[in-house]
Amino acid sequence: MLTVFCAHQSKPSGWASEWNSSNRPVAWGCNITGTYESYVTSFTKSATNPTNSGAVNGISNPHRNTIDFEGWYTSADFSGTKYSNIASAPNGTLYAKWKDSCISEGSIITLADGTSKAVEELTGDERLLVWNMFTGEFDSAPILFIDKDARSEYEVINLNFSDGTTVKIISEHAFWDVDLKKYVYLRNDAAKYVGHRFNKQSADENGNKVNTSVTLVSVDIITETTTAYSPVTYGHLCYYVNGMLSMPGATEPLANIFEVDAETMRYDADKLQADIEEYGLYTYEEFAALMPISEEVFEAFNGKYLKVAIGKKLTDLDTISKLIERYSAFLNI
Repeated sequence: MLTVFCAHQSKPSGWASEWNSSNRPVAWGCNITGTYESYVTSFTKSATNPTNSGAVNGISNPHRNTIDFEGWYTSADFSGTKYSNIASAPNGTLYAKWKDSCISEGSIITLADGTSKAVEELTGDERLLVWNMFTGEFDSAPILFIDKDARSEYEVINLNFSDGTTVKIISEHAFWDVDLKKYVYLRNDAAKYVGHRFNKQSADENGNKVNTSVTLVSVDIITETTTAYSPVTYGHLCYYVNGMLSMPGATEPLANIFEVDAETMRYDADKLQADIEEYGLYTYEEFAALMPISEEVFEAFNGKYLKVAIGKKLTDLDTISKLIERYSAFLNI
């Protein structure tokens, strides 16, 4: 069963006459994004779109290699009714929801004061412990929002580390890879990182917070009924889960923009300045002319540095637009 999702509004001139000889359904005029993997974010359904809607086996949903499709919604913030397939959805703009990268209930989040809470106990008013790449020090940041998916059956990826720590993630989550000096996004293929060292917050004999590293030793993938949570912190985006320095998934366009010194876990000041001199920085006014967002959202996601990320071809405006659109809905601004 195949459905074609196409960015063109209709078949372009020059395409072979038999390009769709099997008369499979085609959804035209799709918004398609993604730097590392192209995927559908929305399209407008009508009486004539998709075409060939009466094909044998019907219309299938879009597919991604590592992230599950969750359903279609008529609102960009995915509120309201969920439609499991195109046929059941009404005409009009439909937004494709992909499973958010999350951590499982029971995961322990470190607060700024050193205490901790299970992720499901967070109210959203707390300040969390974060790592500041500009200063190379522990810091604190408020929670922007906590995305949550309903209790359901999920494919849960168990990341097992050398000190006995296990972190349960759903779909995708990023951790600081000490060996690669960057955040790596662990998914259901996380076993390829077995043997890599990852950053973990610990304490010395005086109770002071220190950085240590633990090795990923194995990955187990199981099906489990749980609830999925995804906190996001202001400015830094990162937080500590079960002691491990991490970032929520889907933040790849916002991470790893600058080179980090391995010893200090701080941005290399000379290389950072060289990047800024080469690519420049966005002002709020300049960025808002490209996509209308509030200054608060611009600051929350370090918008000025996105000009460097785009200059380095780490991301593009379309990918950033979809990410900000998704997250802005939670901020109600």
